[in-house]
This record gives sequence, structure tokens and C-alpha cells, in this order.
Amino acid sequence: MFLLAAIFSAVVGVFIMAPALVEFRANFLNEKITAGHTAALATEEAANNIVSGALERELLESAGIQAVVVSQGGSRQMVLKSQLPMELIDRIDLRQEQGWQRYLALYKTFNRQGAGIIEVTNDSPSQRYASVTVLIWERLLYDALINYVLNSLWTILTFITALAVFLYFSLDWLVTRPLTKIRDSLVQFRDNPEMTLDYHASVQTPSNEIGEVQKELFRMQRDLQLAFKEKKNLASIGEAVAKINHDLRNLLATAQISSDTLQSVDDPVVKRLLPRLERSLDRAITICNNTLRFSKLETETANPETIELAMVLEDIIELESLSTFKNYTIKSDIPSDLVLWADLEHVIRIFSNLLKNASEAMPEGGTITLTVQNPDGANNFIDIILKDQGHGIPKAIQTTLFQPFIASDKKDGSGLGLAISKELVEANHGSIKVLETGPNGTSFLVQLPTKPDT
Repeated sequence: MFLLAAIFSAVVGVFIMAPALVEFRANFLNEKITAGHTAALATEEAANNIVSGALERELLESAGIQAVVVSQGGSRQMVLKSQLPMELIDRIDLRQEQGWQRYLALYKTFNRQGAGIIEVTNDSPSQRYASVTVLIWERLLYDALINYVLNSLWTILTFITALAVFLYFSLDWLVTRPLTKIRDSLVQFRDNPEMTLDYHASVQTPSNEIGEVQKELFRMQRDLQLAFKEKKNLASIGEAVAKINHDLRNLLATAQISSDTLQSVDDPVVKRLLPRLERSLDRAITICNNTLRFSKLETETANPETIELAMVLEDIIELESLSTFKNYTIKSDIPSDLVLWADLEHVIRIFSNLLKNASEAMPEGGTITLTVQNPDGANNFIDIILKDQGHGIPKAIQTTLFQPFIASDKKDGSGLGLAISKELVEANHGSIKVLETGPNGTSFLVQLPTKPDT
């Protein structure tokens, strides 16, 4: 991490140093222009503007230049010139240099390392001339740039070091430490999924992207723990059901044998109820097996057929009216000719669970209403609405209403009723949801197909 911060700081230092060098180069060349301008003015004091060789050399050496050319009235005049041989390697017009051209010229200077003479032109510092051109050894400019870099080196290194240290601790505080916490939390959760989650630590996360990751990680771990708990409950009930399943089936088989003996009883009520009793016993055995399968997380499989929904609901209501629904009024506005394409056993279990839940939501009695929203079966689906006059579904369980072992608000409830109903509805390619709930009651919407392959 520190190496990364140091590299970044060095890059930043380069970007800071480059403009400073460009500015230093421009100032150096302008100083030479000013010195050349001063030397040119000095020649005008001599007779006929002619100076002696000694004075010319002295003027050029004091200015650090090799020649001076002035422009005035559209003409150029060389007023001073060294007698040394000169090889011109570049012409620089400071009046035309802009932006990237200055950086390119700086690069050329470092690349040539002062190999010859350069010609530099700029506007005259005074109105005496239009422009001033000087010829100088580029080595002077190169050496001045190198000295400037060396003199600035300690300042640059101090800046880079301070910036690198600042970036290191900033990244460590803002990135490395939070990521380390996330890594440690993942490792601890992997080793012990049932660990106690630190809620306060999730709340005290920074308000940035990494903080959001920490909060989402906490939520994910919490949801996974709930899922683990649900699976443990499923495993527990599966073990319990497996233990009692054999004995329960034997008891139901005994009840079936007993029901067979009732066939000889010459009583019209017995003869009317006996077939329903036998079907109920068959369904009880099926439910026992399905509950065992549900506890083992096996998916329900539907065997759809054409079903007259009104007749099925009539059988459920009549069979249960002696016990479950004896204190309630059930109004069914289901058309007698309405048919579904679904598994008969599944439909019975779906509406038995919903009717039972509706009755339990009204401990003092009330009315349960069954209606169809679209009896014509638009889009090959029927929307059946079941409404009670209960107290509504508590907000605490509304989001987990169809999850097993979680959604029940009854003291002795398992939370399996709606979970099984949802699984059965979806097994028949339908859907179920809460349409509305409140102090005046709850409405469930069950959507089931009317034709195959929908």
C-alpha cells in the first residue's frame, strides 16, 4: 500500500515539477532578452553606434549571450556579435509559444543537453525597438534547468514523502481497515454461521460505498442465519414427522376400517357423510406424507385435471361446518359452471388452509366471502378472492407471511399453512398474495389456471 502511495505521489510530483520548469525556462530566456536589450541600448551611446571589440566582448559576456539583433521599422540589425564560431540548432519565438509547445521545447532542451546555439526572439522590453533577438549557448539554459531541479529536489522529495504518508494513512483508514473488517467478518461467519452478529458495528459504518458494503454484508449474514434457522426447524419437524408418520398412518388405517363398518348402518345421515369421511381419511394420509416431504424440502408435483370449483368448495364447507366453521357464515358467489385446471387434492388443501386461517382471524365469529373477480377466465386464469372480517395481519409478519415457521401470529401455530398453500398454488402455475389487510379484515387473491399449458 505504501509503495502504491509513493508511486502516486511521485507522479503527482512530476506533474507539479513540469509546469515549474516551463515557467523557469520562460523567465530565463526573457532575462536574456532583457540583457540583450540593455546591451543594444549601450551601443547607441557609442559614436556612430560602433563599439570597440573589447567593449563588445564585455557587453556580450556580461549578458551571457553571443549576439544581439534588434528589429525596428521593419528592418533587422545585428548590433552585437561574438567572434566565436556558432552553430545554430534551434529558433525559439517566445511570442508564438503556447501550451504544449512550451513542454515540447523543454523536452528538446533536456534531450540535446546544450549542444549548440539557439536563437531566442521576443517583444522588446521598451518601445525603442519592436523586438529583440539574442543568440545564446543552449548549454547555459540546460545547466540552469539542472540547477533548478537539484535545488528544488529536497522540496519535491519532502512534498512527495508527505503526500505518500498522507495517502497511505488515508487509504489505510478509509479502505484497508474496512476491507479487513469485511474479510474477518466473512471468515468468522464461514467458520461459525451461528455467530452473534454485531448490530452496533453495522450501524457505525462510514457513509460511503465501503460502508454500504458492510451494511449489506450484515443484512446478508442476518438473512442467511434466518435461512439456517428455518432449515433447522424443517429438519426438526422432518425428524418428528418421520417418527410419528408410521404410527399416524396406522391410526388412520384403523379409522378407515372403522368407517367401513359404518357402511352397514342404515342411517341416511351416516350414508350421506360416510363418503366424505372416507375421502377425508384418504386426504389425511396424503397430507401426512406431503408434510413429511415438505419437511425434507421436496417440491410438490401437481397432477392437474378439470375441477368444478363450486362443488369442491361446497364439500369443504359442508365437511368442516360441523367443527371448524360452525360459528361462521361462509358466502360463496362462485359460479357453478366455473372450472379450473389444477390438482384436486391441492385445491382442497389450498382453500381448506385459507378458510381455516380466516376463521381463526375471527375468534368472535363473522362472515367469510368467496368471490370471483373474472368469471370469464381472461388470460386463461381465474382470480378467486377470499375475504374475512378479522383483525388484519400484523405488520411484523406481513413481509414473511408465506415463509414456514415464521409467519404465524398464533401462539400454537407452526406457520406452515400459508407456506404450504403458496407451494401448492405455484405447483399448479398459479399465484397467491394478500390483496388488502387492515382492521376490517383481510383479502387473499388466489389465481389459478382454467386450461392446460397456460
